[in-house]
Amino acid sequence: MIRITGLYNVFVCLLALFHRSCDANDDYYVYVDGSAVDNSAAWKSEYTVEGIKYWADYSLQVQSCIQYNNADVIVFSLYEKGYNQCLTGHKPMGTYYVSVPTFAQAYFAQAADNAYHQGLDYTESSLAQYTSCAEFVTDSGTTYYVKLGCASSGVHRLAVNIFTDNTCRNQVTDSSYDSSSAIDVSDIQITFGSCATCVIWFDKTNIQVDDQYWQVHKNDAPLCSLMYQSRSKCDGSCLSTAKSAAKAFVVVKPKMWTNSERWGIAFMFLFGGVLTYSILRMKYLVTKDKLLQNATNEQDLNTQVEVDPVFRNTLIAVVSVIGILSLLLALLKVKTVTWIVMVGSLTILFGYSLKLTVEAGKQPCGSGYGYSSDDDDDDDEEENNKPAEDSGYSAPLISGQQGDAPLETKAEQSGVVA
Repeated sequence: MIRITGLYNVFVCLLALFHRSCDANDDYYVYVDGSAVDNSAAWKSEYTVEGIKYWADYSLQVQSCIQYNNADVIVFSLYEKGYNQCLTGHKPMGTYYVSVPTFAQAYFAQAADNAYHQGLDYTESSLAQYTSCAEFVTDSGTTYYVKLGCASSGVHRLAVNIFTDNTCRNQVTDSSYDSSSAIDVSDIQITFGSCATCVIWFDKTNIQVDDQYWQVHKNDAPLCSLMYQSRSKCDGSCLSTAKSAAKAFVVVKPKMWTNSERWGIAFMFLFGGVLTYSILRMKYLVTKDKLLQNATNEQDLNTQVEVDPVFRNTLIAVVSVIGILSLLLALLKVKTVTWIVMVGSLTILFGYSLKLTVEAGKQPCGSGYGYSSDDDDDDDEEENNKPAEDSGYSAPLISGQQGDAPLETKAEQSGVVA
């Protein structure tokens, strides 16, 4: 039994030596009194939290910065099963809040950790001094107190706010003392509403790290860990405050056009073009009809007919301006105004086209006291002077005469002359 145990210990030690030195205190296994002892606790990250096996399986979503319970807080959600669950809108593990200074400290810890893993020197941000109430002297010599918190201009911004007391409770609300423009807070880069993995992975080669680096790094998440450890549950009252604050600064995004609306707009543009052509055509026909009715000679009939250039150019210009305006409104997604402009203009064009159609139909072309040519008058005269055919009547001939001389009447023969 002793020999078997000794051989087993030698085997374990050789296995440990294969990875690292057998007596190193930071090895995954250590050799104590001839036995290999599990030393995985030494490999656990300082950011390991009870209940969280690996931070690499979690993602964080910072939602807003609000004032809750007389303090500026960051509202955030934590998602299990990695990045995809956050992206696909699944229910979070929980929604919590921490104070803005706590969030800033966690953020700076994450920045320092990132620099360490990248082999870079880290210089702490000057904003770190404002995570607690600090004295601030203006250019004019006035003394105020400042502290990092939420910006008054929205729920998705941070600012170093100015206070009149050294406990940073009485905030200066005068716009002339807008601290968000006085002190730069760009060192803290937050994308509110986006998903971020709790563990950030870096490109490492096997030469740069030992064989247990990847295992340990699964829990290397300062931001998520510190925020989670300092969290408070964002209950109904907290969520209601966050929603109300967000609505106060919400920017209404224009709604996209649906496919049916796009087809409707295209049809209305086409219909507007057809109506414009119809109006010009009807105007031409009305002008031509007036010419035919008022012509006095053949030269008038051969006069070239055209629509009044002023009317034509004005109509085309107005329709073009309305079309361009409608297109711009449609691109800007101002739906209501777009429909009002387009429907209103088409109604006016259709009404005017209908008016011209009615006017043209009241008196058909050539139905007035129009001009008739000399040839037509001659033809009418010949028609009127032409003797009737097959009437059965012929004038009587005078007795004793030949040819066409008419016969004497009975009265003349009897000697009675009128």
